[in-house]
Amino acid sequence: MQIPPEIRQRWREIDAFEIQFNGKTTARIGLTVHAYVFDADTAPVRRRLLAAADLYRARAGKHLRHRVVDRGAWASYAPPERYDLGKAAAGVIDNPKKSWSVFFWSGENDAETDFDLAQQYQCEIVLKNTLPDYRSAGQFICNFPFSWMEEYSFIEFVQAICECLSPIFVSAGAGFVIPHNIGVYMKGFPNPSFALLPYALKYPAVECSHSGYYLDIAEGFYSVNWLTAIGDEWIARLGGREALRAALLPESMFPFRPYAGGVLIQAGKYPQFDDKHAGDDAPAYRTLNNVLRPLRIRQFNRNDLLAPPPWGNVIKEDHVRVCQEYLTRFDGSL
Repeated sequence: MQIPPEIRQRWREIDAFEIQFNGKTTARIGLTVHAYVFDADTAPVRRRLLAAADLYRARAGKHLRHRVVDRGAWASYAPPERYDLGKAAAGVIDNPKKSWSVFFWSGENDAETDFDLAQQYQCEIVLKNTLPDYRSAGQFICNFPFSWMEEYSFIEFVQAICECLSPIFVSAGAGFVIPHNIGVYMKGFPNPSFALLPYALKYPAVECSHSGYYLDIAEGFYSVNWLTAIGDEWIARLGGREALRAALLPESMFPFRPYAGGVLIQAGKYPQFDDKHAGDDAPAYRTLNNVLRPLRIRQFNRNDLLAPPPWGNVIKEDHVRVCQEYLTRFDGSL
């Protein structure tokens, strides 16, 4: 794919962009992938999540310079081949009562310090235990810098993740990148919402999502993105794949990429980075949102990243209002 010079320059500018609060980098903007699967208490699904993490390490490995958190302990992975992900997870694969998570990230400082910073390269997988009300939802989350697309195909990577996971839902494109260790904000660090909320409202096409979304996945999706994957279970509620395709004409604007268990839909040529204050409104995203809206959750059960200040004493009604405004940001006429 030939990428115009002005697009490449824009990606580099986005990579250099940081959201700061009290002198600390609260968030960055990058290419993010949020993928969700049901039945992550079963061995086959858990193995697929491990395989997805290996796909990420194969692409980002040279940038993953420090540590991986393995059940609360620090484990070296320099080079990445020294850390055997399958071996580390072997004790929980066949135990549906066990949850397990693993994180990978880049950085140039001490490992424990880097854990508290938003990194250009990050990956997380979570294997949930038996949670019937939430269908034991597992998640795979990762990110890259925007300029990564100058050398690699982000579409091909997301397609590979879909083929690997057979997910019920994937949102991939521009997104806010926060530290994996969100717990730092419970230790007196500035809450990210103080800094994130204005940008989330200004740039609606840049996804601002919380890892606690697995509490909502049994109901439906939360946001469209440049690349949005929907599983066949949900597509059936829209009348099937052909009905979905017919609702998204012309096909040149919304290419379909089927995978085993669903369809990956592309909205426009490049990930959007629209400034709502300048009058941009991501029309392709709005169209896709309106078609998929019957599958969307009614409200967030949890999205702490959108909590309005003053943090620590948030008025519940204000939090619900802000979350609802964000959830419905692509609604309305085109």
